[in-house]
Amino acid sequence: MLKNSLLFAMLLVSITLIVTGSASADEDQTIGINCVDDGEKECFEETAWAAEHKPGGAYRFVERGNWGTYVDYTLGSYNESIPGRYTIYAGQSSQAGTLKVYDDTTLQDGKYYGTIYVQYAYNQSDSTYKDGYNGSWTGLTEYHLHVADSRDGIPMTRNGNPIPGQFDYSAEYNDKKSSTDWIAIDINGYEDSEVYIAAHSVVWWCGFPDSA
Repeated sequence: MLKNSLLFAMLLVSITLIVTGSASADEDQTIGINCVDDGEKECFEETAWAAEHKPGGAYRFVERGNWGTYVDYTLGSYNESIPGRYTIYAGQSSQAGTLKVYDDTTLQDGKYYGTIYVQYAYNQSDSTYKDGYNGSWTGLTEYHLHVADSRDGIPMTRNGNPIPGQFDYSAEYNDKKSSTDWIAIDINGYEDSEVYIAAHSVVWWCGFPDSA
């Protein structure tokens, strides 16, 4: 009888140890999952423009003041399989993304007809934007786009500054988008293969402090 009681007591102790050990392991795993803290993440918005060359290069609207730039595109240069790629600069000097462009146009009676396709794309790592931080350009929340057959066809002030709010194509998003859909722009009766693309956007950079 005493022997059976001792065996029963030892069995209860073993069961208690097993259950307690399992509970502790679960608690440790839960703490490990919840210990990730993204509270220090910071995000900043910047104005951005697509440029054929570096900011301030040959295709800037004005030499001083507004640093907005445009792309000089030649019809027939690129297609859907291999679109043209132009750097999108944020805050004038940071490479934030890429403007992709191609066209499907034909020349009829000395004039061009068809469609130009444009897409904004972001998700570029950039650890130089903010000192002491690592991050990337995560997307855009707004864009303004205009295509014309002459530079003067882009809405500008008398001083030559671009007016994005008057561009033909625009959109705003509640959440950051890493890329837009392809934006289709009809070309009807352009007399020259050279077209001008003004691509403005509001982009976001998000990052964390460098590890100590």
